[in-house]
Amino acid sequence: MRSPGDSWREVMAKGMMWLGAGAAFVWLVDPIMATVTELDRGRERRELSAEHTLDGGDVLPGFQLPVRDIFAV
Repeated sequence: MRSPGDSWREVMAKGMMWLGAGAAFVWLVDPIMATVTELDRGRERRELSAEHTLDGGDVLPGFQLPVRDIFAV
């Protein structure tokens, strides 16, 4: 989760740290831009917005969450 004082560079570095520590993938939530960036060791990064859905894949089978629901007020 990006805090108001975090630069995007800092958030991305934390995500890369988690991948380096063995995480299968990382979701970086940016409430400022209302997006989620998906980092995955096996693919290029993906920018997800309100029309996309998070999918837990093999790591979280059956988990799906519309990105719009994360930012719904």
